[in-house]
Amino acid sequence: MENINNIIDKKYKYTSLEYIDEEDIKDAKVIYQDETSILLYKELDETIQLFWAADSKEGFMTGLNNLEILIEENKISGKKVHIKFIPEEFISFLEKKGFRVIAEFVDFLE
Repeated sequence: MENINNIIDKKYKYTSLEYIDEEDIKDAKVIYQDETSILLYKELDETIQLFWAADSKEGFMTGLNNLEILIEENKISGKKVHIKFIPEEFISFLEKKGFRVIAEFVDFLE
């Protein structure tokens, strides 16, 4: 895997990496990586935490499909998958895969 700082600092169109610290992903493993996207995961006690960045919805979908394969092959335990910072246009794809929104926050300044 390339340097963690390079992954965090690279500019992607869509990303959850913008909001995390290097510490958050230091032990994460790569599920999928190409020139335009990367998906990392970290197994926690009760969930799989997914960290991701992609220039397109397709890149994100490819990485997520690779996660499903790893779960099916029992290379990753079948825990609940927690994905943060999902763009609105990705939600219908995730719902078709069986995911659901469990929390939504909107940041704003007064």
